Amino acid sequence: MIRGILSLFVILLLASCSKDSKDELGSLNILFNLKYDGSTVNSPQDWYSLSDSVDLRFSKVSFYLSDITLANDVEDLVITDIIHLSYLQTILGDVINSNQIILPFSNLPLEQYSGLRFGLGVSPSLNRTSPTDYGSGQPLSYTSEYWTPWQSYIFAKIEGEFKVNGGESESFVLHTGSDEAYRTISIDQTLIMETDKEKNIALDIDLYKILVDYPIISQPRIHQLSQQEYVNKLSDNFANSLK
Repeated sequence: MIRGILSLFVILLLASCSKDSKDELGSLNILFNLKYDGSTVNSPQDWYSLSDSVDLRFSKVSFYLSDITLANDVEDLVITDIIHLSYLQTILGDVINSNQIILPFSNLPLEQYSGLRFGLGVSPSLNRTSPTDYGSGQPLSYTSEYWTPWQSYIFAKIEGEFKVNGGESESFVLHTGSDEAYRTISIDQTLIMETDKEKNIALDIDLYKILVDYPIISQPRIHQLSQQEYVNKLSDNFANSLK
């Protein structure tokens, strides 16, 4: 009888330990900060110096991220497959006052991870789809973020105005897209998930680094198939600004 009670107690104890272990999960916040040459971008009214002769200001910055993944020596953990981020204004044109976007992820296994990996743009498998394949409100459902002649989603948008030597301002509209423009970014940072402790990774999107060697005067608008070399340059610069 006593042996039976002891056995039952051990079973219940093991079950309780297993349940507690299963319930122990961690949280991660990924913070994306919009900057220009190290300074915070606060308003679409602010002008920034690109060179001795060119100044610019921004009205919209947006982009897709794909396959956000925590790297692990045993098995990588994909925490989301696609997300769309917007600064200064939403897809619908509403004003955004914050220069920081926080992506919160919870219920993460208590493992040690070696870093973060994600794609800048829409992954090739998802880029073969189109907005009509998705329900309203989903990240890939917006027709404004898809360009049919490109047969691609618009991976990133950087829009605003520039002026040369203090002259009249002109608009610039820089859009990237196509599988050729997709970039994978790896951030090496040891993350040990702990119960009830949030981990943070902060990344800066520095618009100066993206545009410093881009020929904005001669190529202020990208929306043609023939401009792929400029798309690739912006994609490279964007990816490098996040490392």
